[in-house]
Amino acid sequence: MKTQKTILSLLVVMSTYSVGFSQSDPTSMRKVDNKEYTLGVNQATMDLKGGLITYKIIGQPRMIDSKLKRLAKEKYGVTVVFHGCCAGPRIDYDEGYLATVRAYLTKKYKADPIPELEKELGNH
Repeated sequence: MKTQKTILSLLVVMSTYSVGFSQSDPTSMRKVDNKEYTLGVNQATMDLKGGLITYKIIGQPRMIDSKLKRLAKEKYGVTVVFHGCCAGPRIDYDEGYLATVRAYLTKKYKADPIPELEKELGNH
């Protein structure tokens, strides 16, 4: 009986550890390429100065996303682009770019409007 409790305790600890490990942020396990991140920030800054607001989303478009693209363009002048199901080879560049666009939108609208649109569309 004592052996069964010990094994059960061990299994609980191991499963907790593996769940925590599998849910950890993969970006925390890699070194960020600051040069690439800065290149993304610089490109986004140039695009924004030129009036081009591009919101790059990693993931496959869902059924609501055609509406999301249309509403983002109509309401906020934002072009939403989907990159597919996985990050591209320049993940740090893309992160720098998106962080800059999000900061711009948050400053202009007091919040990033794209997630708000996604919530609104998801509730319909």
